[in-house]
Amino acid sequence: MSIIFMLALSILLVAVLLLSNQEIYATQVCLNGNKAFYYAEAGVEYAQAQLLNGKSVDELNQSSVDELLKDKLGVSSLNLQVEKPSSSEYTLTCEVNYNKTNRKIVKKIKLKTSLWEKAMAAGKNMNIGTTENNTTVAIKGDIAANGTVNINAQILVNPSSTESDAKLEFPSLFDYYLSKVTITYNKGDDFVNAMINNQIPSGAVVLIRDSLQLNALNNLQFPSGVVILVEGDLTHTNNADITNTVTTNMAIFITKGKFHINSVNVNLSNYVFYVENSDLKEEKAILINNISFNLQNGAIYGVNGNIDIKNTNAPAYFTLDRGNWKYNDLPYLSGYYEGQGGYYYLLSWSDLGA
Repeated sequence: MSIIFMLALSILLVAVLLLSNQEIYATQVCLNGNKAFYYAEAGVEYAQAQLLNGKSVDELNQSSVDELLKDKLGVSSLNLQVEKPSSSEYTLTCEVNYNKTNRKIVKKIKLKTSLWEKAMAAGKNMNIGTTENNTTVAIKGDIAANGTVNINAQILVNPSSTESDAKLEFPSLFDYYLSKVTITYNKGDDFVNAMINNQIPSGAVVLIRDSLQLNALNNLQFPSGVVILVEGDLTHTNNADITNTVTTNMAIFITKGKFHINSVNVNLSNYVFYVENSDLKEEKAILINNISFNLQNGAIYGVNGNIDIKNTNAPAYFTLDRGNWKYNDLPYLSGYYEGQGGYYYLLSWSDLGA
């Protein structure tokens, strides 16, 4: 009887031991899966943060990024992929293997800040046309329009990408910065005199209740972190060229009116033009019909209305190079997006499991 009892007890102990091992294994698999999930999620969040800091899709898809994350997270296998199906939408995928357990996270977002990646963008249509055989249009950077981009140039150095129906968001920056104004001038000339006499401090938000002639600012150095709000139009004196390549700080002009330049030479560096054309009395928010136009490390944005680029004089050229500045280089702009609930919209999030 005792032998039978001992045999039964042994069988029971073996069964319990096997069950315990199975439970331990199942628990370990669960823990490994959870860790793989957290690491995959960390990879996706890393990619998102880098996009917001201005990194490109190509930069994030480098194998060196995978190696960096593997080293930081301590995993044997990690694959991060970033895709850009449109100018503002991104698909972020991170697959992780941790202790032979796989986990894959896919996150789709739309960046509110995609506008600032463009060298030139229009809220409606963009028309780039020339009528002379020896006229050159050269654009380094992306161009986009929420309407249609029409290009009819005799000689064109192609932009990095061209997109119609871009669905870009153009924020109402004039109203946003109006609450931050530190200096107000009733006349454009008063602002120019203050610039000449070095009376504009760094970090100032300047309101000009007038139009502003850009040629009056020729060869003046802008203080750092200055934003200029213009209630009227950005204009120029007849036949007066606009030349300012000495400023090493970004000069940001936000105008409620239009930005029209005709039959002069323009040579600028470190300028960003944000043209709201709020009254909509003129279909062309931005009209550039020049002998020559050269803007280095800058950008042109037409919020309401079209952008028309014409070179009807020969020889002539239109050159725009966006450079490498980032949206958070523009003073206080990060605060705008933080006040709007963040920098992106979440389109979808998926856990594809083990």
